[in-house]
Amino acid sequence: MHRIIRTTLAGIVLAILASTTAVNGQTKGASVQGTITDASSALIPGATVTVTNRDTLKSSSTISDANGKYAFSGLAEGEYVITAFLKGFSPTEVRKTIAKDSTVQQNFRLEIAPQGPDLQRPDDPGFVFHPDGDFR
Repeated sequence: MHRIIRTTLAGIVLAILASTTAVNGQTKGASVQGTITDASSALIPGATVTVTNRDTLKSSSTISDANGKYAFSGLAEGEYVITAFLKGFSPTEVRKTIAKDSTVQQNFRLEIAPQGPDLQRPDDPGFVFHPDGDFR
C-alpha cells in the first residue's frame, strides 16, 4: 500500500516538474513593451510598431491595442530599431540594445504629421515620407 502511494506521489512530482520546465521554456528571450500616445497624452490604438534586429534584419510587427499598448516577446539579445507609425502622424524610431532575457519598456509619443509636399528625412536620402502615410 505504501509502495503504491510513493509511486503515485513520485509520478505527480515528476509531472509538476515537467510542466514547470515546459512553461519556463516558452518564456525565454527578451521582451519589449510600451504605450503609444499623442502630444496630449491621449492613448493611440491601431499604431503599427515594428522591432528589427540590426544584425539579422529579422523584424516583427504588431498593432497597438485599444489602450495604446503593444508587446513583443521571445527576442534575441542584440541591437534593435523600434518604430511606431500611424497614418496622420510622423513616424518615430528609437535604437535600443536589448540584453538577454530582459524586459525593455519603450513608450512612443507620436506627433501629428506636417501637411504639405512630400517630406524627406535629412539623415536618409532614400527615405521619403508622404503625407498620405506611404513610405517610398
